[in-house]
Amino acid sequence: MVSEGEQRCLSIAAFFAELSTADDPSGIVFDDPVSSLDFQWRNGVARRLVQEARTRQVIVFTHDVVFLLSLRQYAEELGVEPLDQHVRHQSKGAGVCAEELPWVALPVKKKIGYLNKCWQDADKLSREGHQDAYEKEAKYLYGLLREAWERALEEVLLVGVVERYRPGIQTQHIAQIADIKPDDCRAVNTAMTKCSTWLPGHDKAAAARSPVPVAAELKADIKALEDWVAGIRKRRKGSA
Repeated sequence: MVSEGEQRCLSIAAFFAELSTADDPSGIVFDDPVSSLDFQWRNGVARRLVQEARTRQVIVFTHDVVFLLSLRQYAEELGVEPLDQHVRHQSKGAGVCAEELPWVALPVKKKIGYLNKCWQDADKLSREGHQDAYEKEAKYLYGLLREAWERALEEVLLVGVVERYRPGIQTQHIAQIADIKPDDCRAVNTAMTKCSTWLPGHDKAAAARSPVPVAAELKADIKALEDWVAGIRKRRKGSA
């Protein structure tokens, strides 16, 4: 008897063995191929799928963010250009496609772009006098901005040496973090503290309650992250 995960591994291996003997270059589709598998087998399946994508179209549906990031990592290593889409439920119905990764998997550059796009909607609410709606949106954006700072800490300041959802440590990048300055760390701490102030679920005492930052201040806080990222990358590029 074999486990459910072992059965899945055997079926995937058998499929690719048969595929290797076929002359048909048609595309293949996988729906959550790594459920019931541990991280070692997930990585193996991800690499094999990307290898196959060098010669044919491979479509993968998955809810597993760790697996998604493994696919993207191997795609970068093997020179395969992925086409990212995610499907979500919106007010107009289910199955709405967006040609980008979900927020949780976006790199910091695209997170900043998403924040700037959302800020335009929030600014419009403010200019049109919908203050309650603006404050709700602004608090939500400060939560996303906090997450973007966390991503920037991993991806930019620590150069991806250690990242969530990835089992390995990129020791070849460790020399680049020797230039971290106290000002870099203070900027992160200051921004994270401010963002945390406006996270939903934090009930502040009535006497200490201050107004939600106006749209211009929110824009400046997003710009602060953008400038911080650009400054560190420019500094390291100049010292390379």
